[in-house]
Formats: sequence, C-alpha cells, structure tokens
Amino acid sequence: MWISWIINTGGVFGSVREIIETNNVLVDMGHRCTVYTPDGIDEGWLPHRGEFRKLVHARRDKTDVCFLVAMPRDEYFNAWLNCGAKIKAYCMMGYGNMDQLALDARDERMFLTKRHDYIVRNHWSVCDGSWQLRDMRRFNPEVGPAMGGVNLEQFRVMPEVKKRFDVVWSGDHRTRKDSGTVSKAIAGLSNASYFGRGLTQAQLPEFINNGRVFADAHVRGGWCNPVAEAIACGVVPVCTNGGFNEDFAHHGKTALLVDFGDHVTMRKHIDRLLKDHDLYNELRTNGLELIKQFDYKVVTPKLERAIHDKLNS
Repeated sequence: MWISWIINTGGVFGSVREIIETNNVLVDMGHRCTVYTPDGIDEGWLPHRGEFRKLVHARRDKTDVCFLVAMPRDEYFNAWLNCGAKIKAYCMMGYGNMDQLALDARDERMFLTKRHDYIVRNHWSVCDGSWQLRDMRRFNPEVGPAMGGVNLEQFRVMPEVKKRFDVVWSGDHRTRKDSGTVSKAIAGLSNASYFGRGLTQAQLPEFINNGRVFADAHVRGGWCNPVAEAIACGVVPVCTNGGFNEDFAHHGKTALLVDFGDHVTMRKHIDRLLKDHDLYNELRTNGLELIKQFDYKVVTPKLERAIHDKLNS
C-alpha cells in the first residue's frame, strides 16, 4: 500500500514523531509512505525510512490513503480534498476534548468550525489515544484505531547511566505544557530539563535515564510522548491526570497523578517516590510491562489492518 500524510511541517513536534515512527514500521512491513508538507523538507531530526514531498504533489500522487493531520486551514484542506488518494482520512492529534481545561484554547475553537465538523462526520478518522477515540465517536462511530506509541528500541532502561538528578522534565515552555507547575513543585530538588538543549535522539533517552522521577504537568494533548517515554526508560512519572496520559499512566500502578496546576500535590508525590523505594520499584516494574503494548511495532500493524480493511470494504 501507499500511505500518505498531509501535515504543516517536518519539524520537532510530537505529532511528527508519531507519523515518522509509524511510517518506519509500515516501510519495514513493505509499504510506501509519504509525508506532504508545504516545503517537502525532511528536517532530519528523526531517521525516516519514508519520504517527504511538497504538498503540491498530493494531487497527482495516486496513494491508497491520505491522512489530513494539519488543522483544516485552506492550504491543507484543499490539498487533501483534491488529492489523488483512494481514501481521504483524518488523523486528529494533540487536541483536548471540550470539557478539558486548556490554557491555550485556539485548537479547541478550530475544532468547532463547520469544516472540521464536516470532516469528522463524513470521513474515517484515527486518533492519538483511547480517550480521543471515545470523544470522536460522539461525531462518527467509525473512528480508530489509536496510533499513539513509543519506540522501545530508542527509549529503554540504561543501567549504565548514573542517576544524577532527583527529577528530570521536559521544560517545554509552550502554555499547554504548564512548566510553571513543575518549576514550583521541584524547587530545591536536583533537577534538569531537556528542552532547548539540542539533544540528539540517541542522547534523549540517556538524559531521561539520569533522573529518578519524571515530572510533567501537561494540561492539553492527545498522546503525552514525554511521559510514555519516561516510563519506557524506567523513570517513574508524576504527571497530570488528563486523557493524554490515561493509556499508560495509572495512579498507584505505573505513576502518581495530580490535578492540573496542583504543584503542592506534585511535590508530595515526588518526595514520596524519592523516599519509598518499594513503591517506586513497584510502579517502575508495572510501567515497564504495560508500555510494551504501545511499542510502535505492536501499535502500527493495527493501523495497517484498518487501512487494508477500508480499501477492501
């Protein structure tokens, strides 16, 4: 099959990671995968065994399926609507449902546009995680599967790496990441964040392995890559209780959860994990076992089967 995606950039974003990681597995399974962006540039931050092409090629290329991943602004919507794919599908990443607290609500307003409503109600869609599937099924029962995952060959336990910090965290300054809550929670603890360090993909899991606890305060997202990656590295997370974490961060089993903006409870949970080694080891062991089911090598074949079934229905 020839599987394609329309997105606004090949830059360093979680949604781009999901597409590239998915494509790599699909290519290994024998499929051709293409990502269309306005400039067609593969920025090279992740190894990609598929291809990048300019958006203008989407009309001429006779792909089997084309997923619109970008928000449905004119440039992307028109390219998708007029593309040469047999199946036009929607891939909704990184949005919050209508009841979820969001400090940055621009995407939610876009979600309510008539164009978005038309796409979701009339086209097959896939999403990041299980909570999104439930939410999207209010509009269209034919949605799924979820495609959020983690590369377990990259993100893994590195026993040779010394634990240098009480807490590691992303440090992402975007509003929806709410790094302010983490900053308050970890005051006085040894800590380090990776945002803006220019780490290579080989260095990122090593950096995460430097920590004892991973702290994250997302208030909106589709699939929380940082928390999933921390669990895969054997670093127990203290994170917010949002749908974007629900598939893998289970309170008292694989993680400790807090409400949005609650830096006081976040600090209490961190201190507890640093002191209670039995609890820490239990959550760590459970997390390492649970995260196996979200390896891209496990998740992506489900998407492949769904595409195949759509083409043959």
